[in-house]
Amino acid sequence: MSSKLFSSKNLIIFVLAILVVTAAAYVFIFRPKSQTTKLDIPPPKPDHKLSYVGSIGIGKDKVQPGIASFRENYQKLDELSLYWYNLDSDNGISLDDSVSEEIEKDIVAFAKQNGKKVFFGISDHGNAKKADNILDDEDTQKEHISKIISILDEKGYDGVIIDYEDLREDQEEDFTRYMSRLSEQVHSKGKTLGISVPIETKGSVFHSINIVDVSKVVDKMHMNVYEEFGAETGPGPIASIGWVNTVIKNAIDQGVEPSKIILGTAHSGHDWTTKPNKEFFKDTATREVLGLLSEYSANLKWDENSRATFFEYKDNEGKSHTVWLEDSRSFKAKIDLAKSYELQGVFIWYLGGEDENVWGVLSTN
Repeated sequence: MSSKLFSSKNLIIFVLAILVVTAAAYVFIFRPKSQTTKLDIPPPKPDHKLSYVGSIGIGKDKVQPGIASFRENYQKLDELSLYWYNLDSDNGISLDDSVSEEIEKDIVAFAKQNGKKVFFGISDHGNAKKADNILDDEDTQKEHISKIISILDEKGYDGVIIDYEDLREDQEEDFTRYMSRLSEQVHSKGKTLGISVPIETKGSVFHSINIVDVSKVVDKMHMNVYEEFGAETGPGPIASIGWVNTVIKNAIDQGVEPSKIILGTAHSGHDWTTKPNKEFFKDTATREVLGLLSEYSANLKWDENSRATFFEYKDNEGKSHTVWLEDSRSFKAKIDLAKSYELQGVFIWYLGGEDENVWGVLSTN
């Protein structure tokens, strides 16, 4: 009898068993991961009703196109926010030079005649020093708040949105007190108070604004959930769905009521040159970016992971470009996310720059 461990027959069976085990290990352990990331998003609530807000900024490149877009599509919006007022260095509040009193009067009247609520926004344009006196000095603050109330009374606005960006750490508590006092005065007139806030993925203080404390005294919180990738980064989405989800979830987990949150969507495109050098090229409206598709015969692509749209093209100088943009499809993904969390609404920044197909999305929502 042979002293070998295996007969030829047994050896064949052993080799086959090894192959089966190896194949199983590859399938169940070493197989490639799915390209679609599972997101921690609540189940969708398609019947949840959102408020849709159109916004218009300053500058002739925004005012006229924004007004034209609102007049054409107002039926699909619930509110209009006009970010046309500036916080001045002398503590005053002024209508921006790019907007005339007549233009303001006409669009406010048009919105009101068509049953739309209309708000005015006051911005410091990122200059925190402008807020120093109104936060530190009680008499100056009273005068400032009185001016806001007079604009509400005289011009027929339904409310005001405070847009003071990049406040300093030492201004946090004073700003919360200021918003509380402003809230009392605005609400005493039966008007609405909102705030436009930059965002963070963790914590309760966003650029020195305590979003939890402030959310308790305002009626709406416009969260500017965009610019995930921009001039300081390489190419990437304006606002990937996972990043937006993290921002919203953090705010709610900190204690902000979902019914106070208006999800901000930026209807723009970011264009990077990728060869020969990688650098930020420009930020422009979605409508303008979409014009590059036909100009350079480019193909619009969808990234399911980020639920965002992008395309690539080569310019007339032979440089390679990658463009990420907010179009109707990525906008729809954010509407679905807002409904998942039962937020108050979604706002478009800014009217006149949007993909015209977003109006079809709003018609079905």
